Amino acid sequence: MPDHLQSRTDDMHKGKAGKSRFSPSTIAIISILVVVVAGIILLG
Repeated sequence: MPDHLQSRTDDMHKGKAGKSRFSPSTIAIISILVVVVAGIILLG
């Protein structure tokens, strides 16, 4: 396996998002916002 693929896999195992700029907490916040907005739209 090429070194750069191995290092990306290692980063993912350590809980780091490979090349993603988003931290887990940011992803969680975005997910909550999406759910809230979808709920508002559905409820009108």
